[in-house]
Amino acid sequence: MVLPHGTHHATPEGRVDFADFSLLVMRHAPSLRTKAHRHEHAMCCTTLHGCGAQVRDALPRFRAAGASGFLAAGERHSDEIGADGWVQLIIELQPALLVDIPEGHRSFERSFDVSAPSLYHAAIDVQRLVRGKPSAAGVMRLRSIGYEMLATFIAAAEAGSPANPSWLSIAHEYLRENFSERPTLERVATACGVHPVHLARVFRAHFSTTIASFMRRLALEDARRALARGDAPVAQIAAAYGYTPAHFSQMFARAYGLSPREFRRRSGR
Repeated sequence: MVLPHGTHHATPEGRVDFADFSLLVMRHAPSLRTKAHRHEHAMCCTTLHGCGAQVRDALPRFRAAGASGFLAAGERHSDEIGADGWVQLIIELQPALLVDIPEGHRSFERSFDVSAPSLYHAAIDVQRLVRGKPSAAGVMRLRSIGYEMLATFIAAAEAGSPANPSWLSIAHEYLRENFSERPTLERVATACGVHPVHLARVFRAHFSTTIASFMRRLALEDARRALARGDAPVAQIAAAYGYTPAHFSQMFARAYGLSPREFRRRSGR
């Protein structure tokens, strides 16, 4: 499914269109899981509030508040939204902009993540300015901020970011297949053939989460499916994933905005 310009699985909180790009503040509903899709236009995204993940090539790129990334036009992905929702500033690029900037066009042929605090501060300014109807001066300021942010994304793309090493995909798949056994960092590192410290550092740099947090997320997702499809007591499900009933309920509610029992009730079990 290809989403045309301006279309998102989110609610717009503000939007300003220019000839080269559009600035959109978009709010994604909590705990939403979208189907795989593509966007017609390339996008530069900065998280303002909450947390979400773009899942590309089966690998999630988690983005909490302050994190930024570029999504190439036509790249297939799905979105996974955290329990607090996900508010992003999205800069949708017109194809003409990339043609006019050849270096940027080459840099923007692939998706990448960006670590630049200036993008977050600029996104906050945009969010403030797009509320209501911006004044003429506000529109000029928004145009200026947009170009400044694009320059930061282009500089990051030209600087280059290392491709995912092959062993990182092995680690990701190993965790998905073995998370229920709660493997140690050393065990995962041995399976990938790298040092545990190197594994922990690179995994966090690429996925914006620790291995322990990723395994907890996998366990909660699996527990959610168990609640939806079966009638086992909540305490039994909690124990199967290494939680006490109270801790499981707390973690589940934090992730999905519902208690396990309420989730099961809404699932029709």
